[in-house]
Amino acid sequence: MARVELRDVPDIVKAPGNVEAYSTVSLRAQVAGRVTQVSFGEGDAVKEGDLLFSLDPGPFEAALREAQASLARDSAEARNAQAELRRVESLLKADISSQDEYDVALTKMQALEATVKADEAAAESTRIKLQYTKLRSPTTGRVGEILVHAGNVVKENETVLAIVRKIDPISVRFAVPERYLEEIRKRRTDGPLRVNARIPGDDEVLATGELSFVDPAVNETAGTVLLKGLFANPEEKLWPGQYVETVLTLSVQRGQVVAPARAIERGQAGDFTFVVRPDQTVETRSVLVTKRMHGDAVVQSGLREGELVVVDGQIRLAPGSRVEVQNPPAPERAGGAGGGPAAAPSPTAGASGGAQPGS
Repeated sequence: MARVELRDVPDIVKAPGNVEAYSTVSLRAQVAGRVTQVSFGEGDAVKEGDLLFSLDPGPFEAALREAQASLARDSAEARNAQAELRRVESLLKADISSQDEYDVALTKMQALEATVKADEAAAESTRIKLQYTKLRSPTTGRVGEILVHAGNVVKENETVLAIVRKIDPISVRFAVPERYLEEIRKRRTDGPLRVNARIPGDDEVLATGELSFVDPAVNETAGTVLLKGLFANPEEKLWPGQYVETVLTLSVQRGQVVAPARAIERGQAGDFTFVVRPDQTVETRSVLVTKRMHGDAVVQSGLREGELVVVDGQIRLAPGSRVEVQNPPAPERAGGAGGGPAAAPSPTAGASGGAQPGS
């Protein structure tokens, strides 16, 4: 037997889900070169900015020195051209030089200034390429296997050296029937919707997150809508590719009458249960069940809070049968078993701890 309770009952939707990384980045070299060093172990946790691969910097260092030398040479020539222009300008004012000489000096100075700007751009471009010889993690997460080892030559923007996955936070994608779409959209306007992730067949919650994405299109073939939940994952209980069961809570119904589902019997006239009266006899009571979940039944009518119902051995009972309660009543929680009081044991008991007719 168990006692009928008043309880807050969540309105939930269950669906299978797959865990996926919050972001996945394929690490490619932005310059061609030979890999000289790999600075991580496969599967390591990395932080954004950590050094992962090093390429041979020699060719880029030489190119940078060459660009800097060209810049220095052309800068010197540009300064000379500026001085020459000032000299010709003063001679022109004194009517010693002609306008043509001044125009030639001006054009030369402008050309050399443009050359200096081109040299500066070339030096900066080479400096950036030199920085690209150090490949750093673009995000905090887990790095996968080493796809290119030291000694190999990689091409620019072609070869994938490793893959980095951000797994905190982490996403779980799942699909629900489209009939829930309208209510999901309505409930999201009231606030975030909670999503639990757990191992299939196990009530233990691995992580609790929030609904972060509703696909703007329904899958016409399957009649489902794709959803995603976002979960904090500091302990890495969720792993990319893992199969989980998701539980989306749409709302919570407050103060519902709840009885163990195994106390509810089905008869020709509908659902009924055996209720223990104060004189330790039982009566049959018609009930209206609106929902069954986690071993419990939500009863809309027919039962009141605090009443005792028989959860086992009902086949031996009839209206007016007497039962004997051994232990004080205790609530039976969702998914629990054996938490309620039992009738006195009987040699003819059909089930241990069940209710038996009195003699």
